[in-house]
Amino acid sequence: MTSDAQKAPIASHLSGLQPGPQYDATFVKAQLHGHREALATHGSYAESGEDPGLRRIARSALPLIRLHIAQLTQMQAMLGGPQG
Repeated sequence: MTSDAQKAPIASHLSGLQPGPQYDATFVKAQLHGHREALATHGSYAESGEDPGLRRIARSALPLIRLHIAQLTQMQAMLGGPQG
């Protein structure tokens, strides 16, 4: 997962941008990256996590994370960014 130290430059970069297309594209790219990390983390725990209750929670989160990734990918395409 992305650490706070890794997130700091992204937040700093975003705070330096004016509202508009460049901000939107940068924000969506960062969100897409974070959601892909969340999908990997939750998917891994859903498969092999030690606690059965937490495995169920991780598994139940996967459809929503996938939906968000699909929505973010669509936003990225609308903004003219890379696909996938």
